[in-house]
Amino acid sequence: MATTPPSSQGLEFVGQKVKILVDAINDLRNFGLEQVVDLPELVLVGDQSAGKSSLMSALTEVQLPRDQGICTKCPANLKTSPAETWSCKVSLQRYYRYENPRGGIIDQKSVTKKNPFPPWKEQTLDIREFKTIDDKSELEQVIKWAQIALLNPNDDFTDFIPGTGARSGGSFERERDSTIAKFSPNVIAIEISGPGLPALSFYDLPGIFRLASDRKEQYLAMVIENLAIKYIQRPNALIIWTLAMKTDPNNSHTGKVIQDCEATDRCLGVLTNPDHVSARHVEYERVLQGKSHIIKHGYFVTKQPGDDAVLEGPHYHSDAREDEMKFFTTDKLWTGEWAQFRSRCGTTAIQKFLSTELARQIMASIPSITEKIATRSREVDRQLSECPDLPDSDIRNIIMRRLSDFSNDVKNVMYGEASSDFQSEWSTLADQFRDMIIHIKPMVTLSHESDTASSSGIIEILSDDEDNFVRPSLVSNRKRGAQSAEGSPSPIRQKMMDGTTRPMKYEDEAMQPPSTPSRSQNRNPFSKTVFGRFAGLGQKFIDLAGIRTYITKHQSGLPGIPSPQTYNELQLKSVKSWNHILEVFMTETFSLVEKHLLEILHVNLGMYEQTALYKASKQHLRSFLSEIEEKERKSLRELYELETFKSYTINKAAVDDFRAKELQILTNQRKIIRAQAYVRNQMRNDRKARIPTDLPAEERNRKMKEKIAAVKDEQLPTDPFIDEIAVAAYIRGYYMTAGMRFIDSVCLSMKGRLFRSIRQSVSFYLEMQLGITSVGDGEDICRGLMEEDDTIAKHRRNLRQEKDKLTGFSRRLAALLKQIEETDSNDHADGRRSSRGSSGTDNEMGGDGPNGAVHRFRQNSSELGI
Repeated sequence: MATTPPSSQGLEFVGQKVKILVDAINDLRNFGLEQVVDLPELVLVGDQSAGKSSLMSALTEVQLPRDQGICTKCPANLKTSPAETWSCKVSLQRYYRYENPRGGIIDQKSVTKKNPFPPWKEQTLDIREFKTIDDKSELEQVIKWAQIALLNPNDDFTDFIPGTGARSGGSFERERDSTIAKFSPNVIAIEISGPGLPALSFYDLPGIFRLASDRKEQYLAMVIENLAIKYIQRPNALIIWTLAMKTDPNNSHTGKVIQDCEATDRCLGVLTNPDHVSARHVEYERVLQGKSHIIKHGYFVTKQPGDDAVLEGPHYHSDAREDEMKFFTTDKLWTGEWAQFRSRCGTTAIQKFLSTELARQIMASIPSITEKIATRSREVDRQLSECPDLPDSDIRNIIMRRLSDFSNDVKNVMYGEASSDFQSEWSTLADQFRDMIIHIKPMVTLSHESDTASSSGIIEILSDDEDNFVRPSLVSNRKRGAQSAEGSPSPIRQKMMDGTTRPMKYEDEAMQPPSTPSRSQNRNPFSKTVFGRFAGLGQKFIDLAGIRTYITKHQSGLPGIPSPQTYNELQLKSVKSWNHILEVFMTETFSLVEKHLLEILHVNLGMYEQTALYKASKQHLRSFLSEIEEKERKSLRELYELETFKSYTINKAAVDDFRAKELQILTNQRKIIRAQAYVRNQMRNDRKARIPTDLPAEERNRKMKEKIAAVKDEQLPTDPFIDEIAVAAYIRGYYMTAGMRFIDSVCLSMKGRLFRSIRQSVSFYLEMQLGITSVGDGEDICRGLMEEDDTIAKHRRNLRQEKDKLTGFSRRLAALLKQIEETDSNDHADGRRSSRGSSGTDNEMGGDGPNGAVHRFRQNSSELGI
């Protein structure tokens, strides 16, 4: 038998850089940052009895436990690397804690999507070193007892360490059969280095099965499948699927799981037990050809010693490799019909491929890993800045400075001297308040049914602008709607020339072009503001008949002279709706003030958000603003009450000016209404004056406008509503005068009283309320205010631990890049020699082959400048 394993050639083949990369990725994995980055890894999966344990031993060249009661109960992470002397470190990687305090029954119903491994619950990674040995003969016992330790999570793991643990000196079989847990998702980490070992690292998972030997343990089939899914779904996992050739490949449950996880593009197949196929097997031939059960990296074949093998001792693996190659070079099937697949036969070929493919994946993932670590580091730094260490000395002075800065910032914002958006936001709100008050100026319906008593249509008033026109309706009159309590007629829908219908319009509504009569004429210009729902308050205020009713009601006995009571009642009625708009303006202003002051508080005290200082300051600030708000609301409501108590102004110039403008508008619109009635009556009585009905609607409208515009004043009879028009003009003129006065008074009160009061009162307010101004016990009060709850302290500790891990990870990654750079020239030379010696048989079996993998690795290294 040979004394040196043939696989040592594979180590020379893959080179020093593979070892550097594999070592580095395992070091990085120990930082426990799987939630941040997905590190490249190898995952060994397969059905029960598929030869997984034997393949693991062969690939790692380590004799592993073969006790079937142990190998099926927890995953193992094995790392092998070449070294001058043999050693092994075994540790327990505890990602989950055991939570079954009452010993509850666990069955298939316990296994859910949210709880895939009952009764295990996820926790922060906890690594415990189990034992380090330098004697190979101890390895099997150490690994077996390490698994017993994982299956007894509530016990001290040191009790199970062989040689020193109290329980490891007893019966292994008794301990194995009486473990607290039947399964553990936690990992046994086995790091082995020694002469001739390949540079590999991968996870060995318990074999997937369908039926448990004990009905009570059937849930384990689901749990172990969930474990396989968890590892298979990792995007950077290279999956090694073991498939025994003594079974039908179509019955592989593991194969179905891989397909369901859509992971075939990251999968490598290894066929075991080739000695069970003595004649050509059509299905397995299609598998080897890459025509059936297709996976990206194709299939390799290996033959490991059976249970009846007599191999043992230090040369076990070299002897096994020799027997394996002897089988493939002498077996009739593999030297005959299947000789074409020989390049992928044997453990050495698998080792070469896995080493180079893993190294290639590591190389390709370095940029992504670097970016993810940097991104997470920035996020951790940000979170740490929000919960910094609390001061342990000079606390009172620190708090006083912070609160003083807060007061100064508030003053600057209220003065408009800071870069805050407060003044700009409030000015916008004030502009909207002003525009809404003006917008709801009382609308007066200028048409009266007497205008159209002899007409064939009804007038639409589209705007109170002098240059705008009306749209005529060329259909007969319909029955009028009942008038409202104030004398305003209900809106009447009129049929237009184009067949559409429209409600009667009022003088302030926007005119629509004749070509688009279906467009809405009631668009709300305040729909995107806080005042949007009040945009219709001024509409349907009153009509001419309603004004006449008021005049008659307060008749003074002098015909043609309306009583002052008429004006007073209508003027007070017109401003009554201001209270709704004022309440919204006040509420929005106070909300804006509170928002910005709380932001200023957070800027100055936000780093102590977890303390009573911040919470108490926030509460006192809101009380402070509430007191000021109450006073300001009272003052502003008094302004409203003044405006609605009695109409009054000494600003005669403003009233006269507004009244004149309103009178001009109303008079012009009133004339248009009467002129339209005149034209319609003319068209009804004179056929020659009529507009041809076969003309397009737009043209008919144009001609109708021309006719209306041509009507002169002397053609129209005296308007019976001259007095009503004059009253309406005065009401609207007074509304504008009082409205501008009210707008100014409200905004001045907010600027000159509300903001000033905040500026003048904020200094030392929080200090006094917190009670920290006292010289005697001020320091003690401050210490009490700076205490934080345990949740925040724990969060800060966790962030710091993660920051330490991220920093260590980054340093190890930087060291890796430096190592690669130092070996660059040698690896390029090796790459050229290796390329010249390639056999060119990489793609014979539906996969890339070991030589193809090495070529891709070297090509990727070259592209990255490595």
